[in-house]
Amino acid sequence: MVLPSDPEVSGSIGVRRAGGGNGIDYGIGLTQQVEVAGQRRQRRRAANALHHATQARVRQARWSLHQRVHALFHSALVARDRVGAADGLLKFSEAVLTVARQRLEAGETSPLPVRIAEGELAQARQKKLAADAAYLTTRLQLATAVGWRGKNPPDPAGSLVAPRPPPATDGLVDLAKAHHPELVATRAEVRAAQARVAVEDRSKWGAPSVGVSFDRESDPLGPDPESIWKATITIPLPLWQRNRPARARARADLDVANASAAAASTSLEARVRQAAVNVEAHGKRIAAYGREILPRFQENLDLLRTAFELGEIDMTGVLVARERFLQIQADALDAYDSYYAAVAELEAVVGTEIRRFHQEHDGPNRSEGGRP
Repeated sequence: MVLPSDPEVSGSIGVRRAGGGNGIDYGIGLTQQVEVAGQRRQRRRAANALHHATQARVRQARWSLHQRVHALFHSALVARDRVGAADGLLKFSEAVLTVARQRLEAGETSPLPVRIAEGELAQARQKKLAADAAYLTTRLQLATAVGWRGKNPPDPAGSLVAPRPPPATDGLVDLAKAHHPELVATRAEVRAAQARVAVEDRSKWGAPSVGVSFDRESDPLGPDPESIWKATITIPLPLWQRNRPARARARADLDVANASAAAASTSLEARVRQAAVNVEAHGKRIAAYGREILPRFQENLDLLRTAFELGEIDMTGVLVARERFLQIQADALDAYDSYYAAVAELEAVVGTEIRRFHQEHDGPNRSEGGRP
């Protein structure tokens, strides 16, 4: 609206007495406040700035959700592989118990290996239950994050693959300074606060009011009343108040916005560099295990079972070798888990997906693994 406020109507009525006679006087007026110091233009700028700041916070919330879904997706991939490892261990323990019982029936061993195999089978079942529960929990978290409405939470697609090193740190720092959601939002809020200060500063001049009035004056001694039309104008004098309380509040809000923006940017570069170092370090951990460690876990257990069945290794050797294989498998999966957590942290501070950054600079590459 062009006009800042609604018009105001005023009226008056009274009795005039003169020379022993009475008359009725009345009047009516209409006034409208008009802004002539540019307040409306400043308010529109402030409204646009506030709109952009609000949208920036919305985008920040959306990115936070996107990044959480991305992280949960990869956590679900790792949890699914842990289930596979636990299932392989369970099958291995069942096979070892079968072999131990056969050897006991054949008189080739004492009951002790059977007792040990039974205990190991019970532990393998417990590990399988724990792995299933952890995988279900991660899937439920993923389903909650994406707003899944089905009865069963979704299963992630894709597989764990060799990671890529992070992009050049300087490029990530520049990207973060331009696109980090928190930084973008705080900058937008600073601009909104500055626009609000401009509005309150402009409002210190006040706004004049213009109007028109009609008065009807009676003369008790005269034959006819008189009609009077007047144009009116009211001009405020900004001498003492000058909108000081609102201006002080606007400047305080601007100080808070500047402090928030400074806090968001102060440690940003250090956070980006630390996150990139973590991604590279955990990627090297995975590379140290090689690409064949995880796929060969079941194969190694099968070879161990065969060796025990052929009598090439006793129960003690089976337990030692199995524990070693389990530890290697667990360490490799932990490395993947740590790597994807580091990637999630790097994406959180940079404000974009690292995979997308790779594609923009290096072209498509299939080594990034499954996608949610």
